[in-house]
Parts: sequence; structure tokens; C-alpha cells
Amino acid sequence: MGPPVAFGPAWEATRDVLNRNLPVLAPVAAAFLFLPQLLLARVGGLAATDRAAEPGSTILLLPLLAAAVVGQVVVQVFATLLSLGAARPTVGATLAASFALVPRGLMVSFVQSLPLLPPAVLLASGGTAGTIMGLPLLAIGLWVLVRLLPAFPVMAVEGAGVVEAVERSWRLTAGRTGGLAGSLALLLLGFLLLLLVTLAATGILASLVGALTGPAREGWGLARWLEASVQCALSAALAVVLSVFVAMLYGRLRAAAGS
Repeated sequence: MGPPVAFGPAWEATRDVLNRNLPVLAPVAAAFLFLPQLLLARVGGLAATDRAAEPGSTILLLPLLAAAVVGQVVVQVFATLLSLGAARPTVGATLAASFALVPRGLMVSFVQSLPLLPPAVLLASGGTAGTIMGLPLLAIGLWVLVRLLPAFPVMAVEGAGVVEAVERSWRLTAGRTGGLAGSLALLLLGFLLLLLVTLAATGILASLVGALTGPAREGWGLARWLEASVQCALSAALAVVLSVFVAMLYGRLRAAAGS
């Protein structure tokens, strides 16, 4: 077990990074997170229930889904490099470096999600047995996920391979899982409250817009575009904030480890 790490200042560091780099992060997140997610929602999600949905629009689902997944990794790498002073001299060069790390980033993300797959399957199956077995596995899966949190910035900043990133993440978080989990839980709780308030206000506004404009003749109306845009914007914002926050936690863990 290493020396204790004060995780509280990580949030202040996150705010500082976001304030300084918002003019760069915002357009990148809009291009690679917000836009693909909005188009995916339009074509695949709510649009699937519309009788007026364009024939053959489902053909776009796979490329849009791929774009959303790749965009998530690109923005996560980009935000991590920017946060930890590892960005390239230009935005274009940093984006190119982010794209180059997409295959490795996808593998790290997959490894991080693996511990949650068994409990997710059990809990989704329903029934008492699935719940009894799924809840303990969920707790274990979340614990493992917290231990693997720094794996992504290790991969992005240190140039580590997937196995090396996982091993180093495990060493960095030894004896500090509780602090990491608490910091992450506070961030997610705060964002959840913001999400609930924003979506409630958006729902009211969308209802008013729908009442004024009437039902859409084809596809989505203005109200549904408004709701989807707010949801995708919040999702993109959370991804950026979470990426920067995890990068800041990793920086503190690395400093405490002296490496």
C-alpha cells in the first residue's frame, strides 16, 4: 500500500483544465460525441417508432454506431493528453495521435467493461436467482472497474500496451480503491442531479414547443429534436468531464507512486 493520496483537489484540477481548454474541448466533443450520438438517436432510437421513418434508414445504424464508439475513444484520449500536458503542438496533431490510439483504447475499454458483463446479464435476466447472484457480482465488478480506472490514461500518456496498462493501473490503485470510488461517486452523483433537473426542464419546454408547433408531419418535430439534443449534449459533457477527472486522478496516483 502506497502513501495516501488526497483526491479532493482532483476536482479543482479538473475544473481548471476545463476552464483553460474549453475552446478546444467543446468543438472536438461536438464533432466526435454530440453529432454522432444525435444522428444515431435520430436514425435508430426514437425514429424507429416513427411510421414516417425513411425506408432503408437502418442501413445507417452500423456506421453511426461505429462512429459514436470511435468518437468516444478519440475524445477520451484527446482530453487525457490535453489534461496531462501530453498534447501535441497543434490540435490537429493531437487529434491524429488520438485516432492512432483508437484500437488500443477500444481494447482497454473492453477490458474495463468485462467485470460488469456477468452481473449485467444476470440482473437483466430477472427473477430472484438472477438478482441474488447478480448483486454480489456487480459489487465485485465495480470494485475491479475502479482498480482499472487509470488504465486508459496509462495507455494514452505512457504509451503502454493493454496488458501493461492494466497491470500498472492495478499497482497504482492498490490500497486506494475506497478513495477512488468515493471521488467518482461524488462526481457522478452531482452530474445525476444536474441531469435530472435539466431533463425535467427540457421536458417541460419540449411539451410547450410541441403544443405550439403541433405534431410533426414527418419524422421528428422540433420538440423531439430539442429533447434529443439536450440528452446528447449532456452525454458528451459527462464523457469529457469524466475523462479529465480520471486523468487528474491518475496524475495524483502517479505522483504518489513517484513515477
